[in-house]
Amino acid sequence: MIAGLVKAELLLRYWWFKNNKSFLAVSLLWPYVMVVTVLALGLAYGSLEVYKARLGVVDPLVYLFSASAVAFTTVNVIDYTVSVATWHRWIGTLQYVSLAPVRLGVYVVVSGLASSLLSAGITWASVAPAIAILSGPEGLARFAILALAVVAGMIPLVAIGCIAAMATLALKEEGNVIGFLMPLLLLLSGVFYPVEVLPWVLRLMSNLTPSYYVVEASKIVNALNVEAGFKVYLVIYALALLAVLYNLLGFYFAVWAESRVKSRGVIE
Repeated sequence: MIAGLVKAELLLRYWWFKNNKSFLAVSLLWPYVMVVTVLALGLAYGSLEVYKARLGVVDPLVYLFSASAVAFTTVNVIDYTVSVATWHRWIGTLQYVSLAPVRLGVYVVVSGLASSLLSAGITWASVAPAIAILSGPEGLARFAILALAVVAGMIPLVAIGCIAAMATLALKEEGNVIGFLMPLLLLLSGVFYPVEVLPWVLRLMSNLTPSYYVVEASKIVNALNVEAGFKVYLVIYALALLAVLYNLLGFYFAVWAESRVKSRGVIE
């Protein structure tokens, strides 16, 4: 049943992109727009050398493209996962989905993960040519290692998205939940600036943010040596621990929230 759900979701997203080619074009071009914007603002008020020293990266352009892909993946994972529940609420099919053999929390996770994987694949495929031009085959190999870290980071992110999705059903505040969560995750990830400049409370919260470790991995793979390889393993272990933590929290919260929502008659 889960395999059929994944297949149905992938087919849905495939036909969505096929029938909305302008949206596909925007998805392919948007990482470049972000890199050009950040680069233009940075050069207007500073230099690449300062940016390179502050973030501790070897090639700032390669890092910007990698960070852009990480940022879009983070946003898409949360957006697709949360939007599963809100979409069914808006079109009036949530009550039917909630009565399906698959629990609502499981449906949200599986659907969100399938959509996120397809969207992430499009984003990373769009960035790969720039990486190849800037750093050649070696850069693509590093980019592939980073992609593995991103896939590992998506697992706890989907769990966070599931918690947010179930919270939106209970609160009926879809826009407020998503509008608060996504900027906060990008802030705590340190995508375009060091986390060290944040207050200590936010620095502590960043250690519990999966995308923070993916961003750190994008910095590490710029200097691919024995020490860097060891650090990548540490990042993978940290993401694995977060995956266990957030999926346990997500499971129990989803079960509690679904039963509470049904008992209160929120699903209409």
